[in-house]
Amino acid sequence: MSLLSTQKMRSFLHNNAILIGLLFIAALLRIWQLGSVPPSPSLDEVSIGYNAFSLLKTGRDEYGYFLPIILRAYDDWRPALYIYLVVPFIAVFGLNVFAVRLLSVVLSLLTIYLAYRLVKILFPESILVRGFVIHTELLAYSVVFLLALSPWHIYLSRLGHEVNLGLFLTVASVYAFLRSVIAREKWSFTIAAILFGLSFYSYQSQKVIIPILLITVLILYKKEVVRFGKTSLVAGSVFFFIALPAVILTFSPEGMMRFRGTSVFSTAGPSYQSANDLLKAKNDHNLLGELYFNRRFVPVRLVTSQYVSHFNPRWLFAGSERENHKVPFLGLFYIFEAPLLLLGILLFVFSNIERRLKVLLLIWFFTGPLPGAITTDAPHAMRSFTLLPPAQIFEGLGLVSAYSLLKIKRLHLAGLALFFVFVMYSVGFFLSGYFYVFPKTQADSFQLSLFNSLGYLVQNKDRYEEAVVSSRNNLYQSYMFYLFVSQYDPESYQSQGGTVSGGFAKEHKIGSISFRPIQWNTEKKQGKIVYLGNKEDFDEAAAVIRRFTYPDGKEGVVIVAYD
Repeated sequence: MSLLSTQKMRSFLHNNAILIGLLFIAALLRIWQLGSVPPSPSLDEVSIGYNAFSLLKTGRDEYGYFLPIILRAYDDWRPALYIYLVVPFIAVFGLNVFAVRLLSVVLSLLTIYLAYRLVKILFPESILVRGFVIHTELLAYSVVFLLALSPWHIYLSRLGHEVNLGLFLTVASVYAFLRSVIAREKWSFTIAAILFGLSFYSYQSQKVIIPILLITVLILYKKEVVRFGKTSLVAGSVFFFIALPAVILTFSPEGMMRFRGTSVFSTAGPSYQSANDLLKAKNDHNLLGELYFNRRFVPVRLVTSQYVSHFNPRWLFAGSERENHKVPFLGLFYIFEAPLLLLGILLFVFSNIERRLKVLLLIWFFTGPLPGAITTDAPHAMRSFTLLPPAQIFEGLGLVSAYSLLKIKRLHLAGLALFFVFVMYSVGFFLSGYFYVFPKTQADSFQLSLFNSLGYLVQNKDRYEEAVVSSRNNLYQSYMFYLFVSQYDPESYQSQGGTVSGGFAKEHKIGSISFRPIQWNTEKKQGKIVYLGNKEDFDEAAAVIRRFTYPDGKEGVVIVAYD
C-alpha cells in the first residue's frame, strides 16, 4: 500500500472514529451467538433457508417453480427478494440458521449507516430549536447510537426475515431520493426509482408504506422532479418496469391469499359483536349507539382502534413475560426513550426545519403502523417496523436538545453521567433478558424440540425403515423443518413431486417419512417404524424411547418406536 493510500486510510478512520465505533458495537450486539439465539430457526427461517438452498441447487423452489417472483412457501405467497439474497450466504456457509440470519444482520448495519447519512442529508445545516443550536453531526451520532442499542432493532435484525430487507430498502429509497433533490444528483434519482421498485419485492408491509412515501416525496418535491426533465421520465419508466410485476402479482388470487388470511376484515367476530350491539341500541332507542355500531362504521372503528394500539405506551415502553418479538418484561423501546421521543416530536414540530422535511418525517412516522392496523394481531412489531428510523431521529433531537439545555445551566456532565447509568442499566437488562431468559421461556415459539428431535431422527435414520412425524401443535409444519435439518437434496425432493401445498392441514411424504396427524389407535404397529409426536398423540402404553423438552422443562416432542 502506498504512503498516500495509508494517509487517506488514517484520515478516514480518524474522521469517522465515532461512527465506526458505534457500528462496531451494533455489529457485536447483532452477531454475538447469532446461530444459537434465538434458540432454533423459526417457521419462517426454515422456509427461507431451504427455498434459498433449493434455488441455489436447482433454480427452483420447493414447489418446482422456476425463479419465482413471489414465494408460495406455506401458501402465504411472500415476496421472494430476501430469499434470493440469502442464496450466496447459503453457498458460503451452508444450509444453517447462521447463514439465513447473517443477511439480516448485514442489512440492519447498512440501515444504521444509512440513518446516519439520512440525517446528514435531511439537515445539512445546524438546526435552531427554541433558541438551541443543534449540530447535525451530533444529531446523526445520537441517532446511530439509539439505533445501535435499540431492543426493537436488535431483536428483529437477529431474525432471518424479510422485514429487515423492507426497512433497509425504505430508508435507502428515501435517502437516494432526497440526495437527488437536495444535492441535485440526477443519478441518485434513478437509483431511488430502482430502490422504490425493489421495495415491493421485500416485505408485505412495504406494499402499503412505499406507495404513501413515494407519493409524498413526489408531491413535496414536484418542482425538483420536473426540473430533472428526461431523467425523471427514465427513472419513472425504470420504477414501473420493476414494480409492475410485483403489483400485478399482489392483486392476483394467489397474491391476495396472504392478505385474506391476515386481514382484520376476514374475521366475523367484530361484525358479529357489532350486530349484537346494534340490535341492543335499537331496542334501547339509542340513536348514537345505532350510528356507532352501524355495520358500515365497523371497519373504520376497527382499523382506528388497531392503529392507535401501536402507540400504546405500555406496548412501546413496557412488556410482560411473553409477547411476540419482545424480550420478557421489556418494551420495543427502553423506558428512558419515552421522554426523548415526546420531547423530540414537540421540538421537531416547532423547529426551523424546512416544512417539507417536517411533513415527510411526520408522514413516515405515522404511516408506520398502517400495515398492522389492517391486519390481525395488532399491535404488531414486525408490520410496524418502518416507523423506527423517524422515531430514532425524533429521539436524537430530544437527546441533543436536553444536553444543550443542561450545558447552558452547567449541568451537562451530571446529566451525561445520569443518562449513562440509565443506558447501561437498560441495555444490561435487555442483554440479560435476550440472551439468557428469552431462549428459555420462548423456545417453544421457535419449535426447539421439533428441531432437536428431527436432528435425532436424521442422525439415526439407519435404525428405522419408516417414520411418521406429526404436523400438529409442537410439530406444526414439521415437513419444512425436516427438509432444512436433513438438507434434503432439492433435486430428489422435486423428482418426488416436491411440495403440493404449504397449508397447515396438508399431509406430506418425503422418502420413507410421512408428515401428518398421528391417530395412535389406528396406526400401523409392525416393522421398524418410529413416531415423532406430541405427548397427547400417544397412550400411556406407547414405548417412548426419547423425550425432547424445552429449556423451561416443558415437554415438547416424544419419539415412540415399534420394532
